[in-house]
Amino acid sequence: MATSSASRPLVEWAQSRNDLFLKFPVRKIDAATMKSKVNEVGDTLTVSFSASSAGEPIRYALELNLFEIVVTDSLQVQHKASGLYITLLKHVQGVWPRLTRAKEKDPRIKIDWDKWEDLDSESDSEEPTPGQLPTPQELAEAYPGLQPPSSSTLIEGKNKKNGGRTLTLKDKWLALFSLILLVLWFGCGMRFLFLVGRALSVQKLSLIFKEGYHILSGPCLVAQGLGLLEPIHALFKISKGNWFPAFLLHTGRDICLFLLVMHGANAAQDWGAVLMIVVWTVGEVIRYSFYFLTITNGTAPDPVTWARYTIPLYLLPIGFTTEMRVLWMAKDELTETQQSFLFGYTLLAYVLGAPFVWMSVYKLRTKKLGSDAKKKIKTK
Repeated sequence: MATSSASRPLVEWAQSRNDLFLKFPVRKIDAATMKSKVNEVGDTLTVSFSASSAGEPIRYALELNLFEIVVTDSLQVQHKASGLYITLLKHVQGVWPRLTRAKEKDPRIKIDWDKWEDLDSESDSEEPTPGQLPTPQELAEAYPGLQPPSSSTLIEGKNKKNGGRTLTLKDKWLALFSLILLVLWFGCGMRFLFLVGRALSVQKLSLIFKEGYHILSGPCLVAQGLGLLEPIHALFKISKGNWFPAFLLHTGRDICLFLLVMHGANAAQDWGAVLMIVVWTVGEVIRYSFYFLTITNGTAPDPVTWARYTIPLYLLPIGFTTEMRVLWMAKDELTETQQSFLFGYTLLAYVLGAPFVWMSVYKLRTKKLGSDAKKKIKTK
């Protein structure tokens, strides 16, 4: 119901040595309808504001006799859907023991611990800076009887604000797993670049295809073997994601490697085998870089995130094509060893599974980055 008289709002406050932060939280208001009037004269702050909530007008008014005076004309006001936010500059730098001159406890005035943690996370320096918040010890001295958040709560809040994380045992394992795979695939990429350099030096590019598989197969076989743990991680909720696309992706790759090792005398020297491993390498270096950064830092740089969810859309069709070529090149040797059924079943699995895997990646990109294919990369 609308009322003609103004209500007294709740006040949540925080401070740095230089600034005073006031929040007047009001739920479910239309920020576009908010009108405020704030006057600060010396140590007296008068606040009144009105807004619309669920179609009903609401009015609030409050007068605060601040603990000390603030700088005239330092007022900053923000209107948000969650309420009114005010920032003031203290006339004298220091820690206030309370918001108002009156020592009596006011149930409508509370400390905004979230703001304290947010501002504290902006400075990791041990030396106090003008904008740094007082330490818990200083607050305890200034507020006798007040129980500030525990150090573990502050660390958790600080980590949450700056993107850091307290790693669990599961996180540590996934970070180690990602780092091992990243090193293996990166090593595979370095071997390929070395091979290209050697082929160019002797002006014999055919060397890349004749020796490429044998040079790249070492780290590739180890990495792909370890990669089979990915669907297991997802299946048992050790990591996020759908286990089935990961299972299809890795088993398809492992079948191709098995054919190259056991029946790939011809396929191993074909351009398809080398290009297949190169495509895998590019995709996996990007993917495991993203995983490692996300686990250890809480987030990855925007270009890495964009690459993680975009580049696979182009690499997967190339990878599927080269893998099917490897299958085709090994077909004759499979027939001679009476294992042609393996070729047929594998080819059928690719025809049915490849579109499913690609659509899973496309949906994941849409979910993470949005449907705009030209989504801009945010740069800091």
